[in-house]
Amino acid sequence: MTDNERFFREMLSLYYAHRTYNIRYYASLGLTPGQPKVLNVLFEEEGYLQKDLAARCRVEPATMTSLLSKMEKQDMIKKETVYVSGGKRAYAIYLTDHGRKLARQVSDKAAQADKIALSGMSEEDIDTLLSLMRKARENIESQLGRSVEKHMRRLTLLSILLVLAAVCVACGTKTSEQDTKPTATAAPTDTPTPSPEPATPTPTPVHASIATKIPSVYQRYRVKDGGSIEEIAYETHDYLNADETVYTKPAFVYLPPDYNPSKKYNVLYLMHGIGGNEREWGMTGLTSTVKALMDNLIHYGDIEPFIVVAPNGRSYKDYANTSGDSTSFYYFGAELRNDLMPYIESHYSVYTAADGESARDHRAMAGLSMGGMQTINIGMCECLDLIGWFGAFSAAPTSYPAAKIAELLDSEKLAPYKVNYMYNLCGKQDNVAYASAAAAAKTLPALSDRITDGENFMWMECNGMHDFSIWYLGFYNFAQIVFK
Repeated sequence: MTDNERFFREMLSLYYAHRTYNIRYYASLGLTPGQPKVLNVLFEEEGYLQKDLAARCRVEPATMTSLLSKMEKQDMIKKETVYVSGGKRAYAIYLTDHGRKLARQVSDKAAQADKIALSGMSEEDIDTLLSLMRKARENIESQLGRSVEKHMRRLTLLSILLVLAAVCVACGTKTSEQDTKPTATAAPTDTPTPSPEPATPTPTPVHASIATKIPSVYQRYRVKDGGSIEEIAYETHDYLNADETVYTKPAFVYLPPDYNPSKKYNVLYLMHGIGGNEREWGMTGLTSTVKALMDNLIHYGDIEPFIVVAPNGRSYKDYANTSGDSTSFYYFGAELRNDLMPYIESHYSVYTAADGESARDHRAMAGLSMGGMQTINIGMCECLDLIGWFGAFSAAPTSYPAAKIAELLDSEKLAPYKVNYMYNLCGKQDNVAYASAAAAAKTLPALSDRITDGENFMWMECNGMHDFSIWYLGFYNFAQIVFK
C-alpha cells in the first residue's frame, strides 16, 4: 500500500468514525438522515427560502421538500410566507422552539465529537494537524481547479474531514478519467526556465462594522482561543408577590478569553423575550452564537473584552414557567439592583459601587422583544443610576412611548445621570414589535435634549421579522458600540 493510499484510508476512516459517533446520537433524538444538517444550517441562520436552503445543504429541491414536510409535522420547523421579487409568494424556513432545542443538541454533539477526536493533543498538535489537513485539501483543490471551502460555515474537524473526503473522491474521479485516455509519447523539449515564485498575498485585515448582516467570519466557533460560559445560581425573592422567601435562580455568564480576576471588566446584562428564559439566547455552551460573536470581535480587536450575563427576567418564584404571569417581567428592576448585580460583583472582577458613580459607565443592558422592553422601561427609566448603555432589539409593545421616556429622563430622579448610548434595531417586516419599537425610540431625539441622534442614539431598521436573525444582528452591532 502506498503512502497516498494510507492517507486516503486513514482520512476516510476518521471521517466515518466521527460521523458514526454523531449518527447514533441523532437516532436517539428521533432524527432521520438529512434532518441534522437542516437543523444545523438553520441554527446558524434562519429565514432561508426553501430553494436557498436546499442549495446551502447541497441536496436536490425535491429532497428538501420531503425533508421539510416531515420536519414540519414533527414540529421542528415552521414556514412563514414572504414576498420576493415580482411580488411572488415564497416560504421562509424558521426553527420552532422544539427545533431550536434539537439543533442546539446536534451542534453540541458535533463539538463534543471534535473534542473527543482531539483529546490528548496539545494546542500545538491541534494547530499542526488542522494546518496539514487544510494544506492537503488545498493541494487537491489545485488539481480540481476550484475551491470547496466556501461551503464550510464552521471550520470544525468534521467539516475539514468532509471536505477532504469530497475533494479526494472528486479528484480521484478526475484522475481516473484522465488515466484511461491513451497518451502519445511526448517529444523531448528543452528544460524550461523556472518561473519566479508568486508573492504571498497579504491577508485582508478583518474589521467589524455596524451592519445589516453579520459577516460569516464573526460567526465561526473559536475552540482554542475562545471564552467560556458558566452557569450560576444566585439568591433572590418573589418581587411580584412581595414574598421575602429566599430561593435561587439560574443565569449564564460569558467570560472572555484569558479572563483575569486581577483585571476589572465591563458587564452586559442580556435579557430574553416573553416566551423564553435564561437559555433563549443560546448562551449555554461552546456552540453559543453569542459566544462566537464575542470571541471573534475580541480576537480581531474590534472590542475590548467584557462579561455577558444572561438571566431569567421573570421576578417571581414560578420563573421557570415560560407561560406564567408576564407581569413578573416588570418587577425585574428590584431583582437586578438587589440580587443579581451584587452576586455578579461579588463573584467576578467587575466595577462596583466602590468605584463610585463611574461604575455605571461600565454596565450595560440589552434585550430582545420583552427584554428590549425591560431595557427601556427598567434599565434606562428605572436603573439609570446603575447602568449607562442600552440596546433594545424589537422592543415589545409594552415599551414606554418616546414621550414618557423623555419625561422620565428629565425627572429629578434620573436627570443627574447621562445616557451614554441607546441603540435600537427592529425588522421592517416585524408585525409584532415594529410599531411599538418605533413609538418607543424613533422620535426620542426630537423629544429629549438628552438624546442626540448620531451621538448617543441610533435607530436602525432593516429587512427582517421578529426572530433571531434580527436579535443576533442587534447584539453584534451593540457589542461594537457599548463601552466606547
